[in-house]
Amino acid sequence: MGLTSKALLIYLFLLFSVTAKSQDVKYLDSLANTCQACLDKGVAMLHCENIYYASVDVALNKVYQRIFGKLDSPNKIQFRNEQRIWLHKRDEYFSQVDTEFPSDGNYIDEDTRMMRLDKKASFVDARIRELLNREER
Repeated sequence: MGLTSKALLIYLFLLFSVTAKSQDVKYLDSLANTCQACLDKGVAMLHCENIYYASVDVALNKVYQRIFGKLDSPNKIQFRNEQRIWLHKRDEYFSQVDTEFPSDGNYIDEDTRMMRLDKKASFVDARIRELLNREER
């Protein structure tokens, strides 16, 4: 089984096993710490970043769904629209990151891919923390 297959299995596991209760700041910090520990080994570092990004992406979706489920209809519409605006900003930021860390023709080396993934994961992590702060209010 290749690294991509393993990453996909881990992503799917996280998608279906992460509970709403674990979507807090400590959980996000543990994801970042786990990624850093993986990177510190110096082996399969791109795999570490892929898992980290997949994990924060799953966490974002879980937090969004949890908050969305607690809202009344008018607030659901407002929240959905706010998330759409954020998704647009995310897409713009991701495009900017891809420009900041360009590929060499059609080839993107592992270091560049890792830097891109790290920046993108940090952006998503910041959104989760923003949503968690809102949820506490």
